[in-house]
Amino acid sequence: MNITKDEDVTKVLQKLQDRKDKVHNIDFTCCTLITDTALNLIGETFSHIKTLDLYGCIGITEEGMLKILSSNPNLVNLNFSSCKKVNGDAALQSVIDNCPSIETLIAEDVGITTIPTDIGTLQKLKLLDLDRNNITVVPRSILDLPTECKLDFFNNPLQEPPVSVIKDGRRDAMIAYYEDLEKGARISNKLKFVLLGTGEAGKTTIANILNGQTTNYMPAKDDRTIHLDLMTIPIHKDGHDPITLTVYDCGGQSKYAAGQVQFITSVGFYVLLVNAEEEDPFNITRFLVILQARAPGAVVQIVLSKTDLLNSSSEIESKKDWIHKHVQKFQKYNSKNDTEHKSAPLNIQGDIIDVSAKNSPTDTHNAIINRIFELSDASPPILPSVRQNVPMRWLAFERFLMAISAYGLTDTSKLCEAIKGGVEQQDNDNGTDNQAYSDENEEYNKEPNGTNGCLECRNFLLPFVNWCKGAFKSQHSSLETFNKHDKE
Repeated sequence: MNITKDEDVTKVLQKLQDRKDKVHNIDFTCCTLITDTALNLIGETFSHIKTLDLYGCIGITEEGMLKILSSNPNLVNLNFSSCKKVNGDAALQSVIDNCPSIETLIAEDVGITTIPTDIGTLQKLKLLDLDRNNITVVPRSILDLPTECKLDFFNNPLQEPPVSVIKDGRRDAMIAYYEDLEKGARISNKLKFVLLGTGEAGKTTIANILNGQTTNYMPAKDDRTIHLDLMTIPIHKDGHDPITLTVYDCGGQSKYAAGQVQFITSVGFYVLLVNAEEEDPFNITRFLVILQARAPGAVVQIVLSKTDLLNSSSEIESKKDWIHKHVQKFQKYNSKNDTEHKSAPLNIQGDIIDVSAKNSPTDTHNAIINRIFELSDASPPILPSVRQNVPMRWLAFERFLMAISAYGLTDTSKLCEAIKGGVEQQDNDNGTDNQAYSDENEEYNKEPNGTNGCLECRNFLLPFVNWCKGAFKSQHSSLETFNKHDKE
């Protein structure tokens, strides 16, 4: 019988009264007219359900689900994805409380914000699929689940652990993250800020304005960016914690694209500048294609630049509509591929910023700064890395890499001073007091800095120094072999 509404369920139940103990599977996939009335009847009638599929049942709530879950403790497979009226957090807790035998739990796109800490009690779970929700923190108790359990948190605004740690469900990476977090952490104020666009779109001008230049901020044509320019820019806004931008100013000529893709990752905030005189939609979509391929799920802000070249506000709005049209066309074309290949769609902001750096550098500066802080304070979080809880060990490793660039690998005391000094300075700048990190580095304060640095830093650096030296030795050996063969 084709079940589409509550009345159909009632008719079926009447026919199954004598066989209700033999009913194990119920599939209500996309039964949009089914409500809690039907779920309540099912919960009162059946107690041996093994598989329940409620995908797309937009008329049910978590209360109707609870009626079935509480009377069917041996439920093995459950899918309540895309049930728009269901409170995802409450439904997930109900599963944990009532279904200890659950093996497959799929709850996509139901607004889940929190994973209960007792999730680890589901000791038979083999698949936990919580795609397309609003989860920011995954508790450490997730590691109490069976080791064979597949974890899927695709397209969530994860902060703890970051997407890079949890995206493949690697337990070793997650364990290392939680252990490092317990040793000390600090809220990150850093943001990777990437400027994209064709040549003469105004990327370097924007970077210079953000960097505080009030004169000569527009480069001459002969000073175009070659490949890539990097700069660090602190930004401030009253009432907000400061943010440090690592600005990647990417040269717009297509010949530089191959060398730039290595810098395109999902953890960046991408600003795509479109020249007001642009007429070829390819010069918009080609950047979106690269971002979708290299940085799925990345946050993208489109900026219409050089609006002084247009004659009126209506022309500006018309150009923005033109951009919107081609962005939407790109998104529609890619939506099918995103679903099929589990690739998060780009998070393209709907509001296009229009600026004229030539006529209004201050307004240009404020428009972009305001958007950054607006996104950084969003809840759930939108921008990657900003406001994220970062282990102090990660920060120490970052300083280690910076110190190698500055001092090389030979003088470990210099590396030690750079790492320790850098961390302390940044803590002071942000007004934080991280006792865990201070305790961990007690040896540093006790032992004088000799040629080998302090004990703690030496233990931290040794594996990385040896790895770098080994890599260099291998590369040098390969080069000598190549030269020998070349001479022969």
